[in-house]
Amino acid sequence: MMLAIDMTINENQGTRSNLESPTLSCSSKGAMQERDVMFTDHNTFNITNNKSRPGSLMKSMKRKDVYEFDEDNEFEFEMGSLIHKPSRAHSLGGTSEPVSDDHKDCMEATRQLLENSPLSSVVVKTCSDHASKRKIARSSSDDSESKVESTNSFNAKKRKDAWTEEHEKWFQARIDELLTIRSISREQMIEILEDEHAGSRLQGFLESVASFLNRKENSLLKYMRAFFQVAGYEKIDIGSLAAEEDSQLNFSLEDAQVIQKVVLSYCNNEGVDLQEFGFRMSSSSLRHTNINFLYNELRELLPTSISRKGIIRYLKEIYKPLDPKDRNAWEESELKKLYTLVEQEGTRWNSIANKLGTSPAACMSQWRFVVGTSTQETIDRRKLWTNEEEAKLLDLVKSSYRSSFHTKKMTSLFTHNNHTTSNIQREIPASDSIAWHSISKKLGTKSPESCRKQYEKTIASYSSNQRQEEDQGKKRKKRKKKKSKGKRKFYVADSLKLLEHVQRQCGEAISINAIDWKGIVKQMPKWSEEELRAQATNLVASVRGWKKTRLSESVRIAITDLKSLPPDV
Repeated sequence: MMLAIDMTINENQGTRSNLESPTLSCSSKGAMQERDVMFTDHNTFNITNNKSRPGSLMKSMKRKDVYEFDEDNEFEFEMGSLIHKPSRAHSLGGTSEPVSDDHKDCMEATRQLLENSPLSSVVVKTCSDHASKRKIARSSSDDSESKVESTNSFNAKKRKDAWTEEHEKWFQARIDELLTIRSISREQMIEILEDEHAGSRLQGFLESVASFLNRKENSLLKYMRAFFQVAGYEKIDIGSLAAEEDSQLNFSLEDAQVIQKVVLSYCNNEGVDLQEFGFRMSSSSLRHTNINFLYNELRELLPTSISRKGIIRYLKEIYKPLDPKDRNAWEESELKKLYTLVEQEGTRWNSIANKLGTSPAACMSQWRFVVGTSTQETIDRRKLWTNEEEAKLLDLVKSSYRSSFHTKKMTSLFTHNNHTTSNIQREIPASDSIAWHSISKKLGTKSPESCRKQYEKTIASYSSNQRQEEDQGKKRKKRKKKKSKGKRKFYVADSLKLLEHVQRQCGEAISINAIDWKGIVKQMPKWSEEELRAQATNLVASVRGWKKTRLSESVRIAITDLKSLPPDV
């Protein structure tokens, strides 16, 4: 009896040592012998004898993951020998031969493997030697073998079950095991979980336990943060968190309408319909580069909690290509009820399908026909930044500022747009040195990309205002200089008239500044007060020994000198 097993395993070498190797036990006739494995495509393999292939080719394709079992023999399946990771779980197909007791025993052994292994995808095939040759011949011309279902072959993939106390104990035991093996203290683990990149640092561990529990890694990360009482997660109900159905993101009605609006705009720009858009989303060979602009725009408009991966998943599910007959498959009353349920619950398709008495896939296929389009006001509102949001954004950037950043100096940026911060010179971090995901999460209403763009816009606006102020200052100086150069000339007659006004007012005055210049300006309005004072000072200073002479005497001498000159000079 032959037993072939393929698994989806964790590629993180540091995690394998934490997992127990599963043990298989089954009974059949014959001695345990190692056999050869030949890969028929990227995801599947079949069994063959050495005689069926040339030695050189067979040597490069040989694997020792297929065994015959003797009665009561136990085989320990070494995880290190499995380095092949299929992109998806496959069922390798079966034979037309009747199921024997030996087949059943092997199937039961596989079920035991699945229960005891933290691996989520296990593919099992049992066949005889002559049946394997037929499969090899068929697989070379037809790839449909991987989709055949029979009693001799099955895809043993666990479904998502309700979270039980046993699951919780198992997960906590794995956490304790992780701390022990890696010599991590509880305080160190809390520090890791407080890091915004905790998911990356614990990726191997989360992948392994998520595969066994069939839960999302993000959900288990939240569980760990709640379990270790990380700040912000203390009040989370661990039981409800672990039991939640997080296989699909929940989009609100408004989110779905925004997506529909952006998708229709994309289709209009590309000249395609929704059916063609669905083909582009479902086929990687038809992917268009402009799809990235679509993703970026949606990430800017949708809540921060919705990732790019979640958006892609939604687009693939909702806009999957449909048969023409599916367009009018539902009555109008059913479509209205679907719209109402999404308005109340969001895109919780499993719950909605139960209430409508249909499948989640059917609900998703009809949703595009009733979602409608959001008004442009909704799009504008999501793009628009309020004064409060902008002020909070700048405060968050200021609080996350570190002097080690590559920065550029500016003054009064945080007082721009009447933001209340101290008006002292600061160094403002450059845009590429700021953790925008962290800023976006704290802000709560805008995406990281939107925060970055708004910050850059604020800096650009401030810089522009600064340049305008500098330009205006330069223009004022130029105007003043030009005005100074173009002032009215004082002729001898004008100077004589000026000194006569000064002489009448000086009396006992000892300084030019003590003269009533406002009165003189009224008599000589062609010049300003400063110009008249400056001209009078120059005329008095032209008198020899004027510093030691009384002002009235100096003015008299200056008048005498002027009278000796032509009046038009």
